[in-house]
Amino acid sequence: MHQDHKTRFKILSFLLQYPDASLIADLEANSGVIEAAFQGTDRERIKGLIRHLLQNPVLTLQEEFSATFDLEPENCLNLTYHLHGDEESRGAALADFAEAYRRAGLGMHSPELPDYLPMVLELVYLDNTSEHQRLLTEHGQAIRTLAKRLEARDSPYAGVFAVLAGMLGNPQQQKASEL
Repeated sequence: MHQDHKTRFKILSFLLQYPDASLIADLEANSGVIEAAFQGTDRERIKGLIRHLLQNPVLTLQEEFSATFDLEPENCLNLTYHLHGDEESRGAALADFAEAYRRAGLGMHSPELPDYLPMVLELVYLDNTSEHQRLLTEHGQAIRTLAKRLEARDSPYAGVFAVLAGMLGNPQQQKASEL
């Protein structure tokens, strides 16, 4: 994977973090670098979220983030939930994610489940193997669905999901190229 593509995964992980004062300070200091990593429509989508994050009080941003991703299960950032819900099969899928972190030599030092999208994006950035890309692309449909849901809600996070969905590509195009 090209270094620029890897860097974009890191940036998207950063932008999907729970907004706090530290994130906003980092964003203020690095917004130009972040924006420069993207081109065209993707850059505009990223700039939209950056503007939103920089123009609103942290408490408002936190309430909005929680309302969007924590209080609405269909928008949660845990990828396996979108394929398995709370079914028993989700345990095996979560174990796959945990094993990927272990094999990459990355400890799980987070209260989040191992399928938490910002952490998965960070994993792909830090240890870019086909296994980690597979974990992400297997959940591409969930990411595309989230992009559409957030766009319908006019969420400032919709653009980040649209960029990520674009980075993962169109599964029909991928199948055609494999033939």
